Amino acid sequence: MENSWELGRYFTLEKRDACGIVYMGRPPVNSLDVEFLQELAKMSDSISGASEIRAIVLTSRLKVFCAGLDLKMASQMDLKAWTRYEMELNHAFGKLLNLPKPVIAAINGPALGGGMVIALASDFRFIAEEGGRMGLPEVNLGI
Repeated sequence: MENSWELGRYFTLEKRDACGIVYMGRPPVNSLDVEFLQELAKMSDSISGASEIRAIVLTSRLKVFCAGLDLKMASQMDLKAWTRYEMELNHAFGKLLNLPKPVIAAINGPALGGGMVIALASDFRFIAEEGGRMGLPEVNLGI
């Protein structure tokens, strides 16, 4: 196994000994669209089958861990699109939650909405002293 490789457009895996460090990277804020969620599920499957990786650290290459729902995408969605999005969301978060290896969320910036759910789906959460925070801002949007 190589030391570092792409797990799709938005995820990179770096192997250090028996630990896999997974970096999220969807500029500007790792917002969750359908493609990101599909890649999150695929990443979980890839890691699950990698016997040489015994634990995962999930973090971000950006200043934001994950800002949650892609609001630009959401503003253009009809009921059918929302239904598909919710199915992808449940599928991706379920895959992460049920990964048979410990997942550590290294929250290096805001983890908001769905980003907070990614952190909660992890087994352990470590929040950076500077900039790390968690929240559910969607309550202010009526979502």
